[in-house]
Amino acid sequence: MVGRVGLHPLGLPLREVPPGYLDFAVEVRGYGDAYRPTGSASVSPGSLGITAGERVLIDVGAYPDPADWLLAPLAAGASTVLCGQLDRSLLAKRAETERVSRILVG
Repeated sequence: MVGRVGLHPLGLPLREVPPGYLDFAVEVRGYGDAYRPTGSASVSPGSLGITAGERVLIDVGAYPDPADWLLAPLAAGASTVLCGQLDRSLLAKRAETERVSRILVG
């Protein structure tokens, strides 16, 4: 089966679901939005100095493994500002604008 998502802004079910497809909104609506880290990140939150409640700016060029830039902050209870192709000359302004408390640029 293949899942389909309708374009309705409030996520209403599809009016018609083609044969062989499932309505994604109907299938997953009953599941909560909870994340429980499994400890699979290769870089631990502690080794990066990330603590709960922080807002962490991460340069993807320095931390290319998604397990590190996604799971480590989540495991610590921090939020992430992810930057691809980060212009370091604008780093201070970006950090101020995004209200980050920790910068990881490698």
